[in-house]
Amino acid sequence: MAKPVAIGLFGLGNIGSGLVSLLQERRKGIRDSTGLSISIKAICVKDTGKQRDAALSLEGIRITGDPQAIVQDPDIDVAVELMGGVEPASEMIIKALQHKKPVVTANKAALAAKGDEIFTAASSNGVGIFFEAAVCGSIPIIRVLQESLASDSIQAMFGIINGTTNYILTKMTFDSKEYDAALKEAQKLGFAEPDPAFDVLGNDAAQKLSILASLGFQSRFAEKDVSTEGISSIKKKDIQYADRLGYRIKLLASAKRCRGVENTVSLRVAPTLIPKQHLLSGVLNELNAIFLVGKYVGEQMYYGKGAGQYPTAAAVLSDVIFAAQHLTDAPFPFRNPFLGSKEIQDPLDGVSRFYLRCIVLDKPGVLAKIAGVLGTHGVSIASFTQEERSASGPVPIVLTTHEVSERQIHDAIKEIDALDVVKEKAVSLRIEDFS
Repeated sequence: MAKPVAIGLFGLGNIGSGLVSLLQERRKGIRDSTGLSISIKAICVKDTGKQRDAALSLEGIRITGDPQAIVQDPDIDVAVELMGGVEPASEMIIKALQHKKPVVTANKAALAAKGDEIFTAASSNGVGIFFEAAVCGSIPIIRVLQESLASDSIQAMFGIINGTTNYILTKMTFDSKEYDAALKEAQKLGFAEPDPAFDVLGNDAAQKLSILASLGFQSRFAEKDVSTEGISSIKKKDIQYADRLGYRIKLLASAKRCRGVENTVSLRVAPTLIPKQHLLSGVLNELNAIFLVGKYVGEQMYYGKGAGQYPTAAAVLSDVIFAAQHLTDAPFPFRNPFLGSKEIQDPLDGVSRFYLRCIVLDKPGVLAKIAGVLGTHGVSIASFTQEERSASGPVPIVLTTHEVSERQIHDAIKEIDALDVVKEKAVSLRIEDFS
């Protein structure tokens, strides 16, 4: 006999509707492979009178506007939160946990902002909080960090974890589009929101990285702890110069233990030059990937669809199955994973190689002036490229540096920008060699 499992769902938007459809399609297969007969008993929505997609079958499901109808229903085994946003979603998650219901959520914003309260509620009430779908959609990275690599010590993680920015940069790289044209195409295809700021400024990736880093380093990190830069200032010419140097530009999320500094990690989301031969450089369009470095297992990469209705719904349903398999009379052995106390490196103390582009007057002595400023701040030039002399007007100079601190390059650029031969503010981008 199959074991019945009743779900109470908060939210019936894009992902919620996908979960309803996917469960109806996969119910028999799940029952045959797991012995669980999973069904949705109730759905809490803002507007109970809203017209739903006619193709979405809600027969036998109670639609309610009262969240307590799910939280307090003793016959509901698992609560699924797909409302989005920090509040009231966080409140619903915590109340469900307090009523001894395991919770499945895809809500990265709530976890990034209210993770302490949520995980404390789960731990103190002996129930689980499952959030595979909150980061990178269908890629099973959360359970990998929680279970598969629990025996290892994560040294670094690098990710392309925002599909919108990756699509834009892919089009700039391979179709020679400028940023604005690539963004418009992404919006037309539904890969970017009408207001793309949350994605292109790096905030979405920062929220996801805070969750991944918290799990990877067993310490609580929030979005505000991540040094964040977006891609809106990237020009097609930067893409082209990077290509000539053997790199591609990606919005790279990185979390790594700081060399020579005990108990300290660096957290950053920024447009970054990565070598063409690295696996992450081949992650194109809206796809996502996470590249992990373990002390004992070495390098691993996880790749797939990072968003979308059905990929995300599939990750949610996988968590529902996992939660249901742990429904017992005994308390769930859930431990708050964020009990460590790692320090966060000051972003200006981070050490990297850098790409530097300056637009300067085409006259003798310009390079010497720039090199002199860099030398004053201890910045050593690794390579130098200058466009051929033009008929008139300024020309670009492109430099790469040896390893230097962010503080040194920041101070040097401030002085370079003040030179009378420099006609535009210099552009600097980090180079990640994964060494």
